[in-house]
Amino acid sequence: MTLEQRYTAATEYIRNLLSFGSKPGLERIAQLLERCGSPQKKLSAIHVAGTNGKGSTCRIIAGALTAAGYKTGLYISPAVEEFSERIQIDGEYISHEAVVKGVERFKPICEEMVRDGFDHPTEFEVITAMALEYFLESGCDAVVLETGLGGRFDATNVFESPKVSVITSVSSDHTAYLGDTVEKIAFEKAGIIKKGRPTVCYPVQPGGVKGVIADAAAERGSELVFPELSELEIVSCELSGSRFVYRGEEYFTPLAGEHFVLNAITAIEALGLLSREYDLTKEAVAAGVAARPFTARFEKLSDEPLVIIDGAHNPDAAAALCRNIDRMLGGRRLAVVMGMFKDKDYSLCIPSVAQRSELFIATKPDSPRALEAEQVALVAAPAAKGRVETEPSPERALERALCAVKKGEADALLCCGSFSFLGQIKRLMSR
Repeated sequence: MTLEQRYTAATEYIRNLLSFGSKPGLERIAQLLERCGSPQKKLSAIHVAGTNGKGSTCRIIAGALTAAGYKTGLYISPAVEEFSERIQIDGEYISHEAVVKGVERFKPICEEMVRDGFDHPTEFEVITAMALEYFLESGCDAVVLETGLGGRFDATNVFESPKVSVITSVSSDHTAYLGDTVEKIAFEKAGIIKKGRPTVCYPVQPGGVKGVIADAAAERGSELVFPELSELEIVSCELSGSRFVYRGEEYFTPLAGEHFVLNAITAIEALGLLSREYDLTKEAVAAGVAARPFTARFEKLSDEPLVIIDGAHNPDAAAALCRNIDRMLGGRRLAVVMGMFKDKDYSLCIPSVAQRSELFIATKPDSPRALEAEQVALVAAPAAKGRVETEPSPERALERALCAVKKGEADALLCCGSFSFLGQIKRLMSR
């Protein structure tokens, strides 16, 4: 078999692990890591939890550490375009060869665990263990990790003493696992706060979230830092990015929107705490803020026609997307293609986008978790100001929307919803 055939087989093995579901708890990951030498005990970690903003916050922190000369691992989810996005070192994706090696290493360990009476590790647990061993073998000076689900029982929550814990924006998502109020969800996220280690919290939180996080920090003797909004001046938010001044320093992020600026100052505060142990200059921090953004965060794919994609897959993310539409696309007639997962709170996400569309095309992502296109259209129709159409095929939905823009029925195209769906859109656009 060629390397690419072995890589395809390896990623297929990982995808098949989804059949074991999502099972919060630390027993399996602890066993898995112990059987491969406990790499987490030899790594310096920055741990990030939250509902939205984890990815961009992680990327800024990792980018600044890399700019300062430190070999930095980055672990994120989900992937948008390909699996190897999830595990990076200094901005470089894990090689296909290393993915194959990781699967060959951990597959027999998982089988051994089952023989010993443990449940089979989940997909996320296996990927987490692969990432940590890869970071250790690669000699990383620091590792920035994004939680997968929650925090307290998330597979990434295996570090006894992270350098810094970060809580980003908390809102309603995964309520079946994390609780039906933002306070309950915040309690789960605050599970990454560790005894005697500092914590940074996103400055704008709903309900009693700040109180829950403050209580957890006080209980564990964790220094708690909130970014100071009085020290922030947002200079501009445009499609090309956002400019702002924080604590007297000027910054530019290629991410567009006020919420990304707030993610940036949360990361800046985390880097301030890390500067106690790492040599982080102002230039390195600015380089981290300006680093190449993750895909599908109000990302512009083309100018002619104007095509934007955004992973607005929960109510808070959808609200942020709508603020960006109103601020940066106001007056433009939008053709929207939207594909959602059925395990998301789609009834609150879809209408807010639909009411800003001239043409709304409901489609279905290529995933067993996908919401049927007909259901997307049913939810969109009462709110939409223009036509609502149903096209289950993402490829044909994209073609229809592009045709509408070219014919002058709309001025711009917005594709939004689940990240895996947007990965499909990016691949289709690249053709």
